[in-house]
Amino acid sequence: MGYRKREDFLDRVAKREKRRPGAGSAGPLETARVLANHGIRCLVRTESGDERLLPISRKLTAVAGDLAEIDGERVHALRPRGRVLARADHKRTQIIAANVDRVVLVQAASQPPFREGLADRYQVFCAVMDLPLVLLVNKMDEPAPDVADRARAYEALGVEVLFASAKNGEGLETVAEKLSDGVSVLAGHSGVGKSSLMARLVPDHDIAVGDINEAIGRGRQTTTTARAYPFRDGYLVDTPGVREFSFAGVEPAQVAPAFDDIAERAAECKFRNCLHQEEPDCAVRGAAERGAISAERYASYLRILESLKAPGRS
Repeated sequence: MGYRKREDFLDRVAKREKRRPGAGSAGPLETARVLANHGIRCLVRTESGDERLLPISRKLTAVAGDLAEIDGERVHALRPRGRVLARADHKRTQIIAANVDRVVLVQAASQPPFREGLADRYQVFCAVMDLPLVLLVNKMDEPAPDVADRARAYEALGVEVLFASAKNGEGLETVAEKLSDGVSVLAGHSGVGKSSLMARLVPDHDIAVGDINEAIGRGRQTTTTARAYPFRDGYLVDTPGVREFSFAGVEPAQVAPAFDDIAERAAECKFRNCLHQEEPDCAVRGAAERGAISAERYASYLRILESLKAPGRS
């Protein structure tokens, strides 16, 4: 049976069951956490710790972190979501993870080089979405000379900064304690060691992915969906294939307040709606020209504004 036909079949069964008097579920509904969505089936974890791969209607779009209402046979409904992370292109916005409690941006201590611009982007997004941001610097076994000071500069902006090495285990217990509850989403570019960190923190996560791929008939290396893994009293969400989350839901006027140094000067601008680009009598631009505001920070602010104007706003 083809993919679309299987989906249609599940929908027809669901509709038929709803028409039956007293039907609709095989028993009392219970709440479960969605670990991953695999198209017409959904991997969930019950409150008792059981993991089940259950059918789900194509009308329900579940993502890692969702809370679902299930019985022993299928997913019946999804609960309203809290804070989400998304990516966007010029056509649509795709929700990657739901009910997120914190974002963990993983950067490398040397190679690839630490990028303040990337940290700025995440800091703005998380500030607007009222999400705690953790900056996790990996590969501290071979750090660049100034990386610790560059990373710690974000502590003044309310970002928690952690240092670790997936290679030798340095700092991993501190990381585990900080991420021990709630839903934590790990993000980062290729090469920063995110997969190595996941392998250290959740040693059997590759085995879990392989088992699910076998159950749904996919090759081991083809799964790119976000996947939540039980971790202590919470969940870690791995996001393979997702290089960066979008700025879906962020407006240009919301960017400056996330830069404390720019927001402080913005009160002195001639126009209240100044975006600190080409507007006359802009106190922010003037401060950047005099060196009172970091040129790198101001350039990062301008790049973020430009990205919001681009197709997909990502």
